[in-house]
Amino acid sequence: MSATARPARTARSAAPSVPAPKRRAPLVVAPVRVPRASSGTFALVVGGLLTLGLLGLLGLNTMLAQGSFAAHELAQQQAKLTVREQALQQEVAVLQSPEELARRALELGMVGSENPVFLDLKTGKILGTAKPGARPPAVVKVVPVPVVPAPVTPAPAAARPGTAKR
Repeated sequence: MSATARPARTARSAAPSVPAPKRRAPLVVAPVRVPRASSGTFALVVGGLLTLGLLGLLGLNTMLAQGSFAAHELAQQQAKLTVREQALQQEVAVLQSPEELARRALELGMVGSENPVFLDLKTGKILGTAKPGARPPAVVKVVPVPVVPAPVTPAPAAARPGTAKR
């Protein structure tokens, strides 16, 4: 025999034997069942999402339309203000014209000088001799009186020619 000996049986192995476990059935892969939503639930979810999307688009379109109306009103207001600005600029140009300034100066009693005098700013000398301006003769405006014709009264029916009694 060999140098290694079998160990002696222990008390455990001497005990009465335990029945052997039952043999199991072999494992088989079962088909996996995927839980699926019913077609009715799916249709409701898709319908709800479509409804929410359409309502969102409707709201967005409404806001854009309101912005468009506001922009249109502002463009109209800008056009009116541009026309007013041009009218005011034209009025200022007319009031600044030499003819208008001369007319308003005459209304205020100012008269033009026949001999202008100039000042030399570098030397401070007066160039020329000042003469007072003469007031122009007053212009009398004649306003024609409209002639109103006298009212014509119709002649009585008996005196009208071509109307004879029958």
